[in-house]
Amino acid sequence: MLKNYLKIALRHIKRHKAYSFINIAGLAVGITCSVLMLMWVQDELSFDRFHQNAAELHRILLDPLEAATTHEAVSPPILAGKMKDEIPEVVNATRITPHGQMLFTFGDKSFNDQRGLLADPSFFEMFDFPFIQGNPSSALTELHSIVLTQKVAHKFFGDDDPLGKTITVNNSKDYTVTGVIADVPNNSHLQFDFVRPFELFRESGRNLDSWGDVSFYTYVQLQEGASVQAVNRKLKEMVERDDPGHNMYYLQPLTRIHLHSNFNFDFTSHGNVIYIYVFTAAALFILLIACINFMNLATARSAIRAKEVGMRKVIGAHKSDIIKQFYGESILFSLFSLAIAVVLILALLPAFNNLSGKELSISLSKNTEFILGLLGIGFFTGVLSGSYPALFLSAFRPISIFRGAFRTGVRGARFRKILVVTQFSLTIILIIGTLIVHQQLSHIRETNLGYDKEHLVVFAQRGEMRENFDTVKTELLRNPDIFNVTFSSSLPTHIGSGTSGAWWEGKEQGIRVQMQIVSVDYDYLDTMRMEMAQGRFFSKDHPSDNKAFVLNEAAVKATGMESPLGKGFRAYGIEGPIIGVIQDFNYKSLHTKIEPLILLIAPQAYSYATVRINSENLRSALASVEESWKKFTPGFPFEFSFLDDRIDNLYRTEQSIGKVFNTFTALAIFIACLGLFGMASFNAERRTKEIGIRKVLGASIPNILILLSKESTWLILISNIIAWPVAYLIMNRWLQDFAYRASIELWIFFASAFASLFLALLTICFQSIKVALTNPADSLRYE
Repeated sequence: MLKNYLKIALRHIKRHKAYSFINIAGLAVGITCSVLMLMWVQDELSFDRFHQNAAELHRILLDPLEAATTHEAVSPPILAGKMKDEIPEVVNATRITPHGQMLFTFGDKSFNDQRGLLADPSFFEMFDFPFIQGNPSSALTELHSIVLTQKVAHKFFGDDDPLGKTITVNNSKDYTVTGVIADVPNNSHLQFDFVRPFELFRESGRNLDSWGDVSFYTYVQLQEGASVQAVNRKLKEMVERDDPGHNMYYLQPLTRIHLHSNFNFDFTSHGNVIYIYVFTAAALFILLIACINFMNLATARSAIRAKEVGMRKVIGAHKSDIIKQFYGESILFSLFSLAIAVVLILALLPAFNNLSGKELSISLSKNTEFILGLLGIGFFTGVLSGSYPALFLSAFRPISIFRGAFRTGVRGARFRKILVVTQFSLTIILIIGTLIVHQQLSHIRETNLGYDKEHLVVFAQRGEMRENFDTVKTELLRNPDIFNVTFSSSLPTHIGSGTSGAWWEGKEQGIRVQMQIVSVDYDYLDTMRMEMAQGRFFSKDHPSDNKAFVLNEAAVKATGMESPLGKGFRAYGIEGPIIGVIQDFNYKSLHTKIEPLILLIAPQAYSYATVRINSENLRSALASVEESWKKFTPGFPFEFSFLDDRIDNLYRTEQSIGKVFNTFTALAIFIACLGLFGMASFNAERRTKEIGIRKVLGASIPNILILLSKESTWLILISNIIAWPVAYLIMNRWLQDFAYRASIELWIFFASAFASLFLALLTICFQSIKVALTNPADSLRYE
């Protein structure tokens, strides 16, 4: 029986090549798109789950109480040890902090690397970063030890044994290689190339037994099955006892960090759980669009197979046998499509990685789960696409078929219309979503950030440059193609220092405001081309400005000061007057609102130089900057970036999402139009004689085209009416993730309606014109 069904299915594919091609091609492209998008989803969901103790690992987050609405990812250095000693459920703890750019030198080899961590020895006990060489328990016990990833070790030492060898860091201190670990997986939120001991902070004079230095990252490992709520309660009691009235802390599961983190002072970028829902829905949408093609064409051509069904029933076939046959055929179509889809996936995966910024890979020989998943998708697609045709065709009555009274009926036609409306509704939702993503990205590029981001070169300060700010500035400004130079502790893309303990004149008891802090020099305002809202900026003409403050408008609003100029203020160990209020500027991504900011003069904190250059003579300006760099920082390679590139990197995820959606929306439109083309071909073929008679009676070609496209036009319009509110709700929810967002404008919906209608009519007319141009004598010859 099965062999007979297979023969019939293959014979049907061979006899109706065009329709078989439309079905198989549509399903293949749909499966390809869906699998690629679900691979992206699976990768996002897999973050940090490779650790054996992933379920027991947590990060400590800070709740600044009334000081701010946004929680923070930082904690004080004393917390890890106290939690391990005083909370029985905590079996291990480690402190982590990222390190800035480092210059590594070994012999005649040197390179910069900024993906480093400082961590306690327990770091390698808690996290599964497997050692290739060295002992995990003792790798970080010596103060000047360093653990390298396999990639970095090979970069330095090639095939030689790196253990025990010495690397010079920043041309000043030597570190002994005590371990080599496997390269960090891409699905880890902790990304690093080397690890050094956390106790180096104590050597540099930092107090690691303090509650006040809230600038580190703490991770704890709980006992298996321990209650997180109980640990949070004990943590609260401990903090209220030892550090009352300041901050509260709580646990965040390790496996939630990547998709559920939007905290201040987080040191790594994360994903967003909303994209999981968006990609999963889009994958199902595209697969459903492809399945609808199959259903539509199968039910539309039911009359062709009616006699086959009638004959089978006459000779004893049961309804269940007919259902099995047509389900088998649809699954066979799906498996053919799946085979093509696998080839397409393997061929297109590098391009998809390039679009999405991922590094996904497939090993069919090793990944049994992936193969089973593909077969599951193929089977699901076959069952879904074959469900209605199987039930519809198996219900035919033989007596009606052989009397010639068989008709597919109003119900079949109505169902096909519902399928077309569903298909194009899903496609239009994708079109609207793509347009809104594009609009938001354009809004981000065009939004006035409060400063001029163009033609600004930025670089980290190294060596003697840190101690010769004025000399370096004078040297750079000798070149007429360099307009301004300024030094600061942070770049306006990320300010990584803050306080909730600021005091100001007139402050009420118990009021706390979380404020960010940036140390700047006297030329910051002119270099960045910012504007003052009140008062003045720092000036060398006022020597006392090194103990004065400038606040942004958000800080003035948060403190409730109506006339801030001249009022006393204290922060960062400095007390002095407020001399000015700077207009708000965005110093984070547009996902977050502008938060209170303190600007002050603190040369010891300067870490970055920002240089405004002449864009018309870029080469000369950069050469001059590099020459000054070599003069003041010999032995360090010159590395720079443009500020606008750094700003673009803040939205790298959205840009990747936009590219992916552009591509897959185009493919969804292709699949939908492919099905519409098949339906148009069938309808034109079915109505050939009717069209011939109409032409004999005087109908013109435009009349024929209107006749053949009228029904589809109404269906597309209905699809738009359904799709618009759904798309609006989905995309409005996505836009809520941005504090500064574009409004959803009406033109987007009209543009999607025009695009869908234009493409549908183009597809229909392509086939309809051929029929309309046919000589009526040819179509009526046998009547």
